Amino acid sequence: MKHIRAIKSIYTKLTLLLVLAAVISLTFFGIVLYASVTAADSYYDSASVTNKMELKYARSLQRYAKKNNLKSTDTKAINRWVDQHSMLSMWVTKKGEVVYNSDTDQYDEDYSGSADTSRRNRPLYITFADGKTEVFFEGIFSYSVYFMLIILSVALTAVLFLTIVLLGVRRKMRRIRDLEQEVKVLRSGNLDHEILARGDDEIEELAREINNMRKALRTQMQQELKARQNSQELVTELSHDLRTPLTSILLYSDMIQNERYENREQMMQYVDRISVKANQLKGLTDELFEYALIGQSSAVELQTAGFRDVFFDPLSVVISYLSEAGYRCEGEPDWTDRPVYFYPDYVPRIFDNVVSNVQKYADKSNPIRIRTKFDDHYSSICFQNRTNPEKYRRDRHRVGLKNVRKMMEAMNGLCEVDAEDAETFTVTLRFRNA
Repeated sequence: MKHIRAIKSIYTKLTLLLVLAAVISLTFFGIVLYASVTAADSYYDSASVTNKMELKYARSLQRYAKKNNLKSTDTKAINRWVDQHSMLSMWVTKKGEVVYNSDTDQYDEDYSGSADTSRRNRPLYITFADGKTEVFFEGIFSYSVYFMLIILSVALTAVLFLTIVLLGVRRKMRRIRDLEQEVKVLRSGNLDHEILARGDDEIEELAREINNMRKALRTQMQQELKARQNSQELVTELSHDLRTPLTSILLYSDMIQNERYENREQMMQYVDRISVKANQLKGLTDELFEYALIGQSSAVELQTAGFRDVFFDPLSVVISYLSEAGYRCEGEPDWTDRPVYFYPDYVPRIFDNVVSNVQKYADKSNPIRIRTKFDDHYSSICFQNRTNPEKYRRDRHRVGLKNVRKMMEAMNGLCEVDAEDAETFTVTLRFRNA
């Protein structure tokens, strides 16, 4: 997989692009240079051009000889003139004898033996200080343009190389600009705009990660919106539920204050009703405070321990408390030492909420069944009871169960509530195995 990613990476693609551009450009350079040099050689090798070049050199030599008052035997001075003209050979003959040959240091050879006989029909006449001579030129006259041809070929090759590289990079640059525009769409608040990845290189990997971030952000915002809606619904429901006992408290308080009772026994009944409603009001405010406290808490630091060590004592306390409160508990929980994740502060609070839930909804005439169950991922404790329909319908918000669910989720666990049957209520606490 890493090998495949390396092949598809931008660095690899860019390297291959540069190599391809270099190969094409060097091939182009060789072809252009060869063609231009061949064309130059063909042009300068033509008789008319050769004659013009030889005549040009002859005039230059004549001016040089006249200016310096040279004799045909002034070898060093003539050598200096020849050295100034690259790729040029020259013979000077006088009365049939070679008096100068730029290719050798022998100047007393017979012309027919030392000079190129093919050039006898093309002599040019130069007058030196010691008389008139015949001069023969031979050279690569196109050499003078070779340097310009090389410069031109290099320039064209560089342009071709840059063009290939820019064309190859332009697609990626266009993709980066497209990605920039898509990010601007997301920045404007449109989190439903999907960014599609079109390849496997780093840019497309970035596109995928941005798209994943978009999905995560959208999910988070949806969850926050849902949480706000739930909070608003909870506030609305609690406002009604808080107002009901508060109204009763005010009513009975007013009756006692204005002595609207027949005897002391009736007054004490009013006091008892005020106490019941006050406790009900306190329970609602406690649940609301618990809900707000859990909602504001940060991530907890989980611990691990055996299932028996964590829950044996708290569950024993729950069973004992419910028994003392007049409830009948059935079931013999199984115990195991398999480790589970838990947060010490949450365990008693969870069981307190479960007990409060039982006291609110359970029908005392039926037993409360408590059992444990285990699977590969969770170790669970299940509470099941028959409900009092009137109490169950009256309590709509069920803040206690919401608190339990939040605490279980904070411990990587689950709180499952089964209330499809209005007469049976089941709460299952599923703790994550470590």
